[in-house]
Amino acid sequence: DYNGEISYSNLEAVKSNNDFIFDIYPNPFSGETTFYSTEELKDARLIIYNSHGQVVIQIKNISRQKVTLNCENLSSGLYYINLLQDGKIIVTDKLVITD
Repeated sequence: DYNGEISYSNLEAVKSNNDFIFDIYPNPFSGETTFYSTEELKDARLIIYNSHGQVVIQIKNISRQKVTLNCENLSSGLYYINLLQDGKIIVTDKLVITD
């Protein structure tokens, strides 16, 4: 589950698709951040990649609008996220961890 690669393109702070909005607050952050969506997610998967494209965190079976993430085991730096639902990427975003 923790090996993979990603290509980074079309990254936005907030990704909007019709009425669906996804936000991360705070970002940048240290310790903990929260992912919010305007719609209830259904069996979604959140994947976080490091700058080398390796999967560092994967959260499966998300079926709510808010997910809190504790990143105490990750070093500071730039990370990328994909939010998938129904086998499709619905959000691509950046995440910054500070000291």
